Amino acid sequence: MQQPRAVTAGSKPSGSRAHWLALAAAVVLLVLVYAVVDLTPRVDQHFFFSSDDPQLQESNTIDRRFPSGSQLILSVSSSDISSERYLDKLRQLTGRIAAIRSVTGVRSLADGPKDFGDAQASPFWSRLLIAENHRSSNVIVLTRETRRNDSFRRWNASFTNSIATIFESGLQAPRTWWR
Repeated sequence: MQQPRAVTAGSKPSGSRAHWLALAAAVVLLVLVYAVVDLTPRVDQHFFFSSDDPQLQESNTIDRRFPSGSQLILSVSSSDISSERYLDKLRQLTGRIAAIRSVTGVRSLADGPKDFGDAQASPFWSRLLIAENHRSSNVIVLTRETRRNDSFRRWNASFTNSIATIFESGLQAPRTWWR
C-alpha cells in the first residue's frame, strides 16, 4: 500500500495541475466555438412555423389558389393631420401613387372616408388610417406585385424611387411596411 504524501508549505497538491489544464481546455474550446460557429440569429420563413405545419400548408394552398398582391402601408406624419394643408398634400400624394401602373388601389384620409371628421368618427377608418397619437395617418397601397414574385425587388426599388420624387415639402418622409 502506498504511503500518503504530506503536503508542506513549499509543495503543491497534484490536483492543481489538472485544474489548470481543465480551465485551459475550456477556454480553448470556447474560443474555438466562438471562431467557428455562426451565432448570428436567423429569422426566415421557418422561424415561427416549420414547413410541415398543417396551418402553414393550408395558408400556402389558399395563397396558390387565390393569389393576391402585396400591401404597402405608408405612415405620413405632420403636427396637425386634420389641417387642410396636410389633407391637400395627402390628396396629391394619394393621386400620384394611384397613377403608378402596378398600383391597384390606394386608401388614405384623402381617398376613402368623406372627410377627416368622418374618418375620426368611424371605427373602421380611424383604426385603419389614423395613428393612436393623431400625429400621422396611413396610406394603404395595394399592388399586383407579390413578394414571392422575382420582379418584386425591382418593383419595390422603382416604387421607393417614385415615392421619393412624388414627396413634396410640408409632410415628413413616410415610413413603409410591407405586408
